[in-house]
Formats: sequence, C-alpha cells, structure tokens
Amino acid sequence: MSAEEALAAAAALGAYSAVDPLPSPGWVSWTRLIEDPAVLDQRVTEVERMLAAGPASPSVDPRVAPSIVHLGLMARLLSPILGAALVAWVLPTCPPGRVHLRLAGSNPLALALTGPEAVAAPDPDAVADALAAHWLSPAVGPLTDAVCERFGLSRHVLTGNTASAAAGALRVAGTARPELAGRGYGLAPPVKNGPALSGYGAKSVREAIESTMTNLPAQLRRSITWDRGKEMAQHATLKIDTGIQVFFADPHSPWQRGTNENTNGLLRQYFPKGTELTRWSRADLDAVAATLNSRPRKALGWRTPAEALEQHLRSLQ
Repeated sequence: MSAEEALAAAAALGAYSAVDPLPSPGWVSWTRLIEDPAVLDQRVTEVERMLAAGPASPSVDPRVAPSIVHLGLMARLLSPILGAALVAWVLPTCPPGRVHLRLAGSNPLALALTGPEAVAAPDPDAVADALAAHWLSPAVGPLTDAVCERFGLSRHVLTGNTASAAAGALRVAGTARPELAGRGYGLAPPVKNGPALSGYGAKSVREAIESTMTNLPAQLRRSITWDRGKEMAQHATLKIDTGIQVFFADPHSPWQRGTNENTNGLLRQYFPKGTELTRWSRADLDAVAATLNSRPRKALGWRTPAEALEQHLRSLQ
C-alpha cells in the first residue's frame, strides 16, 4: 500500500488523522515552525487569547499556552502517521520541509503532507523504529527544542506532551476501529526513569493532601475518594485535622473513581510508573497540572477542567 493510500484509510479514524495532499497559500512549513520564533510566538499569542476569552479566569499562566500549542502540534502530526501505521502497517514519511500547517484557528489544524513515501512497518517494533528515525528525530525533537528554548518550558513537560499525543492517537484509533486496539500495544512501552518512589509513606501523603486541599474552597474539599492503598492509612487523622471525609472504593472497582483513573492515565504519560518525582521541580509539576487542566474533556462536554471549575464556583455565588 502506498503512503497516500494508508493516509486516506487513516483519515476515517477522526479529524486529527485527516491530511491534505497539498498546502494552501499562507500555510507554514514544519521547518519554518522550528526555525522562525515569530511563527511560534504568533500561535502562542492566538491560543492565549482563546483561553482568556473562555469562561475560565482571564489570568492565564504564561506556561499554559506554549504547552498547549506544543501538545496540539504533536497530536496533529502524530495522529495521521500512527493511524496509517495501525490501519495498514505502513508508516508515511516526509521531510519537515514538506509538512505544512494552517497555523490559525482551533485544533485540529489543517495539515498537508506533500509527496509522502511509505516505509513498511509490519509490527510494533518496526513502527517504533521508523517513527523514531523519520519523525521523532527530524521533526518532533527540533520543535520540542525550539519551544523549550523560546518559552522556558521544561523538557520533561514537553516530552510528556509528545507521549500524551502518541497515546491519544492510538486510543482514538482503537476507539474508532476496535479491531485495531491490540496493534497499538507495545508501540510506547512503559519506561521506568528513576528508582522507587521516595516519601511514599502515609504521613507524607497525608501532609501533601492537607497542604494542597486546604487551599481549595470549602465546597470542593468536603470529601475525597481513594483506592485501598496503604498510603491512606492516616485517613482518620486527615479527617480530624481538615474535616475532609475520606471514602474508599470497593476492591477491584476502578469504575467507582472513573475520572480519577482517567486522570491517572494522563499523568502516567508525563510520569511513567516508578518515576522518582523528586527529580521534578515544583514549576515542572505545576506546568503539567496547568496543561491537563486546560485540556478539553469529553466528560465535561468538551470544556476544560479549568472552565468547569470556574463555572461551578460562579454558580455557588
């Protein structure tokens, strides 16, 4: 199957997987996106305006817009490529100079791959190798470097954005075509990038919850629901000190904490299981939180968590 045929088949997976064969006037090449800071600045400014115009607070953390721009670009680039690989076991390749975007408006941005070539990728290992050689090194890595240097974002956060975009592309493909779900397994193996977690005791967890949740409005800290891990052994003390009631899900019942489990999955894209969190700065952790809180959720009617929180708080006034 040719690259064009694989991309055409992938387009049925969703809007993020659709591509145009040729760019229209005014579109920007991926190479220019990497090399011209003014192009990135323009897109970040546009996203800042979109965020400020929403129902959430107009005071937008300066780290949020660049991170959202980076996440959106990664999702837009990787979705059709991984979609084609899952549908046809063919990875389309194209140099960054022949990748063009209409860099305006809401996501997904219009994307064109001109004259793509096909690389056979008959199994997940081959897909991962081809993806690294033809896309991660020449396109994803340089843009990540540009965003990191231009806006001062942590490389850890941006790497998490890339992992999140790839995982999202595979998940969307598996949802649209359930028979493809197994093919995505193994494309992004879990990576343990640090020793066992430190400070994982019940006392550390209780103190962290107290310092974080006591800053929330009273209506939002009446209770929390946890799994049955031993890290919540001091839940009684937590209730006495803060007034927060702790509930526990039934054993082997993750659906009782669905949003929490979904959020855990998103966080794992930034912090693989076993990550030593002390290697991350508070600014890094806050940037990841800000990115996820500015990411639309289907469960919220495609509002962002920040927008939903703002609307709820206003309803209480």
